Amino acid sequence: MNTAPEPADSGWYAAIRRECRAAADGALMLLRPILEQERGGTPGRLLRSALSPLGQLAATVAAGRRRHWTPDRQWRAPVPVISVGNITAGGTGKTPCVVAMAEWLAAAGVRPGVVMRGYRAVAGGPNDEERLIRETVPSAIVRANPDRRIAIAEAVAEGAGAIILDDGFQHLRVARDLDIVLVDATAPFGGGSVLPAGLLREPPEALAVAGAIVITRSDQVPAEALRALEGELDRLAPAVPRFRAVHQPAGLATLGGGAMPLSDLAGARVLCACAIARPEAFIQTVRTLGAEIGGECLFPDHHAFDVADAARMQADMHRCGARAIVLTAKDAVKLRLLPDEGQPKPAWVVSMRFELPDNADALRALALRAAEKQGGAPDGASAGGMRAH
Repeated sequence: MNTAPEPADSGWYAAIRRECRAAADGALMLLRPILEQERGGTPGRLLRSALSPLGQLAATVAAGRRRHWTPDRQWRAPVPVISVGNITAGGTGKTPCVVAMAEWLAAAGVRPGVVMRGYRAVAGGPNDEERLIRETVPSAIVRANPDRRIAIAEAVAEGAGAIILDDGFQHLRVARDLDIVLVDATAPFGGGSVLPAGLLREPPEALAVAGAIVITRSDQVPAEALRALEGELDRLAPAVPRFRAVHQPAGLATLGGGAMPLSDLAGARVLCACAIARPEAFIQTVRTLGAEIGGECLFPDHHAFDVADAARMQADMHRCGARAIVLTAKDAVKLRLLPDEGQPKPAWVVSMRFELPDNADALRALALRAAEKQGGAPDGASAGGMRAH
């Protein structure tokens, strides 16, 4: 069992690492459409071709790493662990799924602990995902640490009966009792290559070891595209239980927390502002609610907002003649940290809910069964080939 801690996320080393990540986030936001082969023309093809050898090397390393972390080498927590992850770089809708899992556990009488890395925390405090989960599921114990074992130990010491490991599919050091992997129907395989040649974190064949696959945003693609994705998943992971999920608008509120009817968006000209991996999914949601998109104000994923950013939103709103700025709930928790006079106004917040339209009970049952385990073998692909559509 490997117990060597990872580098502490503090001091000059961490500061340099944070700056590098910020630069990488900005580059990824610009390059994502090219790496996903959505656009870029000849220059995009040349870039992907030039990066292909690096992508192949990264794929080999990732596959070798997964072979290395056999169960006897993994660290096992004293309580059950449910991982929620993906195989692409960001944007599959993990946070709403983590919230749903935490709510399911809490409703079953199991106090959930949510453990994450804490990427791009604001001023040394909780990051956007931590803040949102704490607001949404008050009973959850949320802990972040680059060494997830330390965060798990802290959550267990505070009374967590089961752990939800956020973004845990590639965090192989920690054993898990259920691996839930999300695949975004709108961009399932990140251009088909591993970073930096595409947006895959590892080869898609890794899906075969998942305990459950959830196709997110399944309502945002044509039926034939969804059928094609199902066919590919049948090939890659034929024995893994599979589910279709949608992210439904759950409510509308002012940045200050005042409730509004979702119908207020109908016919309103708005500016969409966000710092998430897939802004196009959020913008499409706002559009389906009947709003007219007057403009977009986009920032890199997990961006830490300051007063200047809020002023930019305000200026863009006036420039495009919008009635209000529309935000994601994850971005709203960061903007509320600004002084009241520095917050963008008027700003409306759209909250989202993770739903499985056809068979939520089957995934809930898998999660609760895993949460009842006490150090036993994980639920893996042998869970029965069930299809929950």
